[in-house]
Amino acid sequence: MLPSKQTHRPAAHSWWWRLAAGVPLLLGLGGCGSSTGPGGAGESDMTARIDGTDWASDLATVAVVPNTPGWYVITGSRTMGNPAIAISISVFNVDGPGTYPLGVGGTSFGGIATVAEGGGGWNTPLSGASGSITITALTATRMAGTFAFGAEAVTGGASGTRTVTNGDFDLEFATANPLTPVPDEAGSRVTATIGGAAWNAATIAGGPVSNDFVLSSSNDLRTMSLILNNITGPGTYQIGAGQSHAVLVLGPALDPQGDPCCWNEATGNTGSVTIATMTGTRVTGTFSATLAPTAGTGATTPLVITGGVFDVGIPQF
Repeated sequence: MLPSKQTHRPAAHSWWWRLAAGVPLLLGLGGCGSSTGPGGAGESDMTARIDGTDWASDLATVAVVPNTPGWYVITGSRTMGNPAIAISISVFNVDGPGTYPLGVGGTSFGGIATVAEGGGGWNTPLSGASGSITITALTATRMAGTFAFGAEAVTGGASGTRTVTNGDFDLEFATANPLTPVPDEAGSRVTATIGGAAWNAATIAGGPVSNDFVLSSSNDLRTMSLILNNITGPGTYQIGAGQSHAVLVLGPALDPQGDPCCWNEATGNTGSVTIATMTGTRVTGTFSATLAPTAGTGATTPLVITGGVFDVGIPQF
């Protein structure tokens, strides 16, 4: 049965909701990378500009996260400068060259990044769009690419923000990277234009619940849930009053940041969800809708969603 219109957020004990809770930054993986990259004598293997100031590592590594295909940690440290500053980037579900967002959790395609100085730390917020990393080479022996991101203060008395631009790295693996294929069920992506603004989910979880398919996706601004009732395969399902198949819910994230809430009333909603492919390990499709505001909330006008795309892995337990 479809949940009440006011309670579409998945129950906290559901496996797919727990999986979307995010993943901590992976640090301290020694012995998996190399500080001697292709740059040659006198050249750093990892460089960037931090708040407009040139930064270059004197120690840089790339690590394969054990038993987790497609997960890597890239770390560069300037230990001989004053102050000492390190940059670390963890990427998830990556099996080849491409551009991936930073500011997403471990259920997504992409990664998170941090800047560390002294005892302070700045992390990419889970906005789904805190920056990007472009991997230009990924082989059994080497990883190279570029990056840029914005990070917010999170630990050790850090304050303000850090802006990292012009990032570049070219590192050799200390031992051969096995290049294990990323399983089909690993990694997800949900994007849309919401109210005229681009939106990219940072944490994503989806899967079958009884005879339904439920997708929960969020970033630090919005949570979007999609419930498809009695879905058995590809097809187009209408959103709106009198429709029994598709319900789309929008509300604020845990920290609403002043964003009005919510849009989830069935009356006045229009749109559709199209499932393009559906297997035991992955569901893909598109969606668009115009959602009426929920009575009694801060939302007062309809919200238009266009260009919605989902590509969601279904974890295997």
